[in-house]
Amino acid sequence: HYKDKYDLVQQYQAEFVKEGTKKALNLLNEERYSFFYQMVKFWNEEAELLLLLISDNGSVEVQNQLKAMLQANAEKHVFPHMSFKKYSKTEQRYFTVFFSNAVFGMIQEWVNTGRQETPEELSAILN
Repeated sequence: HYKDKYDLVQQYQAEFVKEGTKKALNLLNEERYSFFYQMVKFWNEEAELLLLLISDNGSVEVQNQLKAMLQANAEKHVFPHMSFKKYSKTEQRYFTVFFSNAVFGMIQEWVNTGRQETPEELSAILN
């Protein structure tokens, strides 16, 4: 079904992002903790391979692609629901980078330390 291991990872990542985006869109009206909890739970239950690839021993290419996708999804689906009108485009761009890298970094740290915290605990920290 796949050309090579890179094709497998790319198709898996694309499907995960598609499903994750759909889930995130359905949760936009939830309170912040609930949003984080449902998304962490999704990562924990549905994305075992991707979690391995974002660990320190994983693929830097996949990590960079995932960061870019988090930024794009945040810009398109999350931030329009927030009040950014008083900020310049430059400030909005840097906030997007900061926010998406912070979330990515916390999930990466969670993976690197063996997912010791439950999804509920990690969600509370993210919140």
